[in-house]
Amino acid sequence: MIDKKIPILDIESKLELIDPIIKESGGVRLSVFLPIYNQGVEIRQNAIRLKDLVDEARSGLQHAGMEDSQVDRFLAPLMDLIEHPEQLRQASPGVALLLDACSLRRIHLNYEVSPMCCVSDRFAVKPLLPILQSNPVYTVLSLNQGEVRVYRGIGSELQAVEVEAMPQAIGDSMQIEIPVIGMSPGLEVNHWSFCSLS
Repeated sequence: MIDKKIPILDIESKLELIDPIIKESGGVRLSVFLPIYNQGVEIRQNAIRLKDLVDEARSGLQHAGMEDSQVDRFLAPLMDLIEHPEQLRQASPGVALLLDACSLRRIHLNYEVSPMCCVSDRFAVKPLLPILQSNPVYTVLSLNQGEVRVYRGIGSELQAVEVEAMPQAIGDSMQIEIPVIGMSPGLEVNHWSFCSLS
């Protein structure tokens, strides 16, 4: 008999949300990575593959010394997903399922993964590396005739940065006219941006 239902938490695949999860340790942690099919007869493969991975996890948990009743309780959220495979369908080609004693975290991945399960005292990190590497830190310098601004970016997020002694407008720092070749008379260039990855 299952004492309580463990919640499924949907986590966005963003560095700032994933980073604290992968740093957790202690207790029993199960990482399941699953490619997801969203159309055709292959949709049935989602539940079949998950069941195979849960069977692997069951062996790993028993090998780690968990009793059968504890294993059943621990794996209950994944068994629920197998019984209700429509919960596995999503727009992304892969999913990470990270289970501990308190919650099942579901991370929709925008890349394909190979089927994998890992029982440990930490969540598996290697299949999540594309998320950790896909959020570059960069700087944007935005110039227009009325203002100069600097932004610091991580992934798709931008925040304005205050820079001491920075001119407030282009005219404050230079008094030159930049001719633009090949443009129609009367057409103005009043804004451009530069982006660099660091």
